[in-house]
Amino acid sequence: MKKTLIAASAFVTALVLSGCTSQPVDQPGSRRPEGTWNSITGTLGDVRYYNSNVDAVYKAAEKSFRELGIFVTGYTQYKSGYTLYGRAVGDYKVTVDVTSRQVSTRGTDRAPIPYTEVSVSYGAFGDLAMSLQIVSKISSNLPSEK
Repeated sequence: MKKTLIAASAFVTALVLSGCTSQPVDQPGSRRPEGTWNSITGTLGDVRYYNSNVDAVYKAAEKSFRELGIFVTGYTQYKSGYTLYGRAVGDYKVTVDVTSRQVSTRGTDRAPIPYTEVSVSYGAFGDLAMSLQIVSKISSNLPSEK
């Protein structure tokens, strides 16, 4: 029992000290040059679309699922956006969050700049390549973001 506890403690310590945190990645199809890959949660997030509203991005995400062979299992609509759920080949859970956000313009009299943020989670531990493929497909399905 004591050896198991020591081994588990060592594993958790190694995980915490290994630097597994969020890191920027190149992101296809958006004006902003990178998104954020969180290697602990396996989520590609902070993907921004400035020229498309939440509903358009949601429809593009749903179309992207069909084009990539991901079965749409449902969605949840919130006040500020949607969460789209699907299953990929191999029974991988796929989740896309589409949220309306704003960038504040400090020190100016201009109104905040609205944008739509997308985050993708593929599988239990995440798959950066597949997440980027989904984002790329969403981008190609948005005519205003090409």
